[in-house]
Amino acid sequence: MPSASSRDVTLVLTSCGRFDLLARTLSSLYTHVPADAFAEVIIAEDWDREGQVRNIDRAYARVKTPYIFHAECDWEFYRSGFVEQSLDILEQNPTILQVWLRAHNDTNGHPLLYENSIGYRTSPILDPLWSAGWGGFSWNPGLRRKLDWEQIGGYMRHWQGSDNRTEAHLSQFYSNRGRVAAIIPEPSGYVRHIGEGRSTQR
Repeated sequence: MPSASSRDVTLVLTSCGRFDLLARTLSSLYTHVPADAFAEVIIAEDWDREGQVRNIDRAYARVKTPYIFHAECDWEFYRSGFVEQSLDILEQNPTILQVWLRAHNDTNGHPLLYENSIGYRTSPILDPLWSAGWGGFSWNPGLRRKLDWEQIGGYMRHWQGSDNRTEAHLSQFYSNRGRVAAIIPEPSGYVRHIGEGRSTQR
């Protein structure tokens, strides 16, 4: 079976009225990823302000590729090579749900396990038992499989009253089923958050 390539990946970038940040995010992304790297690019603007989770579901429903590179409109990319590395990580272990791109000292306090028991040694994982079972699922930029979204019936089926609580619930939901999040091996990472103080979360 041939290895996956970036042409098996759709970029889904969620946005909600912060067009200056969106422009900065896209500019930095395409500085480090070729313009034709993705099979398709979906900019999911939440025009009706129905919230991030519903916006993500609508965008993912349009994806035709097996992999989704998920991004938000308030991140700055500063190094190349993360799409290819993330594909390698996901292909080598189906237990891994997604691949974080942040620096190892920029995980909102989430501990990393550099030695783990899942049979994958070249990439650290986010501690699946941290903070009452916040296993590492996140809508921060990173690669994931469309199948993992399809198999749970979409994210809105797990709605918890707010976008943040839904993200936490999904992290625990996946963690309880033995799924973990990896972080890319490069300690200094590939992306940083630039939207501090300008959240649109419901």
